[in-house]
Amino acid sequence: MGIFSMTPDLQLDPALKVWVLLPLLVIMVCMTQIKSYLAEIMQSFPITASRPQHRELAYYKYAQYLRLNAFNLSNMERSKRTRTIIPQMREGSYLADPNEKPPSPIPNLLDPRSSEAMISGMRNQILNYVPQTLIMQWVNGFFGAVIVMKLPFPLTNRFKTMLQSNIGTLDLDVRYVSSISWFFILTVGLPGILLLLSSDTEYHGIKVQGATEPLPASTYKRKLLENEADALELTTSDHVLDNALDRLLNA
Repeated sequence: MGIFSMTPDLQLDPALKVWVLLPLLVIMVCMTQIKSYLAEIMQSFPITASRPQHRELAYYKYAQYLRLNAFNLSNMERSKRTRTIIPQMREGSYLADPNEKPPSPIPNLLDPRSSEAMISGMRNQILNYVPQTLIMQWVNGFFGAVIVMKLPFPLTNRFKTMLQSNIGTLDLDVRYVSSISWFFILTVGLPGILLLLSSDTEYHGIKVQGATEPLPASTYKRKLLENEADALELTTSDHVLDNALDRLLNA
């Protein structure tokens, strides 16, 4: 009798590990690796920014960093830096396109950045959905209601629906795991485990070094810079070295 259930322990065939448990593990590892390689092959390189766009993005980020790290500067140093950049950001001196018009709320399908983002999203959905659907149908067809293993540690009944899919018994010990549940566990957990074992910083894609993407096409850059200039002008903070001597002597 099991100590965690009133039902007798099931005697699992050791051959299940060879013919069900390990094959599912090997197939899921191979599928995850193949999906990763296909994602790298099918991933399109980002559209790099031109020189005016790079300058526009650089000044926008500079204003953000200046606002977020204002506590490292004295009032005189901060005003010296913001005295020039705030009026120029409001005048649009750093805009890549000074004649830019507000974007339409309806997305422009002819914009290469918008269409590329939409195609990339559809490609990733297909790459994730099709292999998982095929393998899930294969597991359901061959090992649909097979119990593949018993966990060596106790669990609460809340795990029953997750670990015993396609198993119709209500009084079975929750530690028994069905084949389809083993498939779902591998689907969720394998990418993270392979990421830890991999030396790549990005497992499902490649990272282009030195490439700078422009600001999104759906944003109104002039308004974006004006808002950042207003936020920078309203920024007030105490310098970390203000009254440092008094605080040190009074400590």
